[in-house]
Amino acid sequence: MILWLAKVLCGRIPVGPGPLFASGRLWFALLNRVGNLWMYVVGTVAGLGLSVWLCGAAERILRQTDLVRWFG
Repeated sequence: MILWLAKVLCGRIPVGPGPLFASGRLWFALLNRVGNLWMYVVGTVAGLGLSVWLCGAAERILRQTDLVRWFG
């Protein structure tokens, strides 16, 4: 489940460039619809924290850093 979430939410999908999907456009669109600045700030911080944790967990599971993918 962690690998799937990291793949889908953090941009490691083969059908397009990572930044297009990893930018969190859907997440930020949902936060914008709430219309509350504090919810937007808390949601942004939570989303960033979750993405960092997911990518780190995926690297540990795969025993490979993302830098290997780009420079290795």
